Amino acid sequence: MSGEAKLRWWNRALPMKMIGVLLVTVVTAWVTYFYLEPTLRAWLWAFGHHSTATYQGLSVKVPWMWRQEETPAGQRQLRLVRARLGEPVEFESIVISDGESTSPGPQTVAERLQALAEKLGHKDFRGTPMNLDPRFSCMAPHFDQVRDWQVSCLSIDNYWSANLYGPVPDVDSFKLVLQNMASSR
Repeated sequence: MSGEAKLRWWNRALPMKMIGVLLVTVVTAWVTYFYLEPTLRAWLWAFGHHSTATYQGLSVKVPWMWRQEETPAGQRQLRLVRARLGEPVEFESIVISDGESTSPGPQTVAERLQALAEKLGHKDFRGTPMNLDPRFSCMAPHFDQVRDWQVSCLSIDNYWSANLYGPVPDVDSFKLVLQNMASSR
């Protein structure tokens, strides 16, 4: 009976070296994909869409490594996200939407941010004006509660509002998107 027990599958020696190599390969592939997936999606989107986002019938060229992402707002909003090589999560985004305000009458970007500052409980609003494009009024909001909100812009004709979010302000890419947005209209 002891010779018969050796023939059963649970008594056979397992190829531990092969199992180890296979396990390391699978884990390495998964981790590599996890870190490269946002970059790969950005590349595929750029090649598939020729780095051109669409918004309300307009075609807007976007900088390299930025891609358009679907939003719950659908065609009422354009959301661009930036992928960085080796970062598994896309933290930077540009959101462009209609410039219509819920407040009566036209408002400047400073007035909108001042009203938001009051709602957030800021006693003194310390936004910094920025000159990115002559067709937009822009300001860096500097809110403690929303530290990743880098720049807020409103087109001079109150047609669009645009915001840049992210831990690192990529103002050059934002400026290029604003210029392409305004010139495509």
